[in-house]
Amino acid sequence: MNRERVLNRVKKIIAKKPFGKFKLPDALTSDKQAYIELCKFIFNRSTPWRDDYLKKLTDSVDEDIFKDKDIVSQTYDILGRSYDGISSLEKIYSVMSKEAGLALVKKQPLLIGKFNDEMKDDEDIARTAIVLNNGAFNYVSERLKDDFDLAKIVIRKDGYMLNNISTRLKDDRDMVRLAVSENPYAIQYASDRLRDDSEMGRFVVSKKASAFKYLSKRLRDDKDIALVAVEDTEAEAVAYASDRLKNDLDVGLVSVRANGKTLQYLSMENRSNHRIVSEAIKQSPEYIEYASRRYIYSDKLLFKAVIENNEVLEYIPEEMSKVMVDMLDKYNSANKISRNDDREIDY
Repeated sequence: MNRERVLNRVKKIIAKKPFGKFKLPDALTSDKQAYIELCKFIFNRSTPWRDDYLKKLTDSVDEDIFKDKDIVSQTYDILGRSYDGISSLEKIYSVMSKEAGLALVKKQPLLIGKFNDEMKDDEDIARTAIVLNNGAFNYVSERLKDDFDLAKIVIRKDGYMLNNISTRLKDDRDMVRLAVSENPYAIQYASDRLRDDSEMGRFVVSKKASAFKYLSKRLRDDKDIALVAVEDTEAEAVAYASDRLKNDLDVGLVSVRANGKTLQYLSMENRSNHRIVSEAIKQSPEYIEYASRRYIYSDKLLFKAVIENNEVLEYIPEEMSKVMVDMLDKYNSANKISRNDDREIDY
């Protein structure tokens, strides 16, 4: 039977009939060029059954067709050079050759997620895919997720990928330092051992103080590490410190000097300490709101704050504001009398 006649007959069937019991004639099942031509013909027809015809066509041809990397590449190009365009053609992934797989991931790295287990475990395919797109690492085999060199490729681009590597590598000091160097917040995905490692903890907060919150409970009770973290003006790291350190005078002073707003995270005792409250309101009088209730309702302590910054009157309870105004008037009057008494007498 004439090849062109058979091919044209198939096209007429596709053009006229909705998808049904479509069967590719035996004469065309091993014809690579016929497959490509029919792929183009089906794809260019905007019909509701287009995808069904494409899948049926792919299922109907001989497997050997997809061992040809050029055929696989052309199929991808025909279907719009998109992940969605070829993602449903499962047969291609199950039977294609390694060369075809390499050609495909060069065009769309994330398609490795559709490959069979053997290809997901192929180092050449995996390396090619992840060099082009870090996300492809999520789909490689568990064995390759434990490969130091491959993991290093993705970690250097995105420290958060530490979450996707093997448990063994999450406990590797060099790998974790590499991840933290790229993104300090990656420490949250490190092993418990390394999140509790003092040297690693100091390294993390030196890179990003706010990553302090991802360290172990023991390290968040380490005063030396905490003092480095709370010096950052934006980190508000003291919020994640241990209760012991929230009650530490040195930590409290360093923290509020960096950011007065962190007064709110300190212990009741430190929020009642005038030295600490004073440092906070130097930055903004509104931070008086974070002082303890004991401080706010202590005439003696609150008056110290008012003397240092009259504007705190706007941010304290009304009843205490009235008390402070009266005390301030008496204080000013007493100072005025004192100044008058000290005047030099003109003989």
